[in-house]
Amino acid sequence: MAELTYRQQMFELLDQQVDEQFERIVKELNLSPAAVVDRMLDGVHSHQYSDQMGSFYDTASVMRLLGGVSRQAISERAKNRTILRVTTADNKYLYPAFQFANREVRPELREVFILFRAAPVDGWAIAEWLTSPAASLGGKTPKQVLDADPENVTTILPLAAETANRWSAP
Repeated sequence: MAELTYRQQMFELLDQQVDEQFERIVKELNLSPAAVVDRMLDGVHSHQYSDQMGSFYDTASVMRLLGGVSRQAISERAKNRTILRVTTADNKYLYPAFQFANREVRPELREVFILFRAAPVDGWAIAEWLTSPAASLGGKTPKQVLDADPENVTTILPLAAETANRWSAP
């Protein structure tokens, strides 16, 4: 059998997740197909940085994605830098979608985020650092290196630590 394309793999995974939640959504919530689609997409936001960083989730969507954790728990995670949160100009919290996989924050990204705890920068700076090409990575972004293989976190962690230290320097 021929190897599936990226798009085919993505839609197969999407189909699996939709199938897993279909019964609950339809039976428990009794929503129409249009309402289900609206609900799936209402938490996905675009932003001026979407071309660089991809799409974003709002807090309610992240709460559902992470299995019903509270708004306060998400806020605590953001303060502790175990989840990446950005704040829009109109004070709305958004969460870059690239940090999530398998209904959790990707462990290798969580390791990176933690290194920025003491850095006096906002989530935008960290998201931009992760999605900007680096000469030391052959022109790839830290996110691309981690997307290629999460084990590459051993390459990214020293760069993240050096960046966090530089940003924290007086």
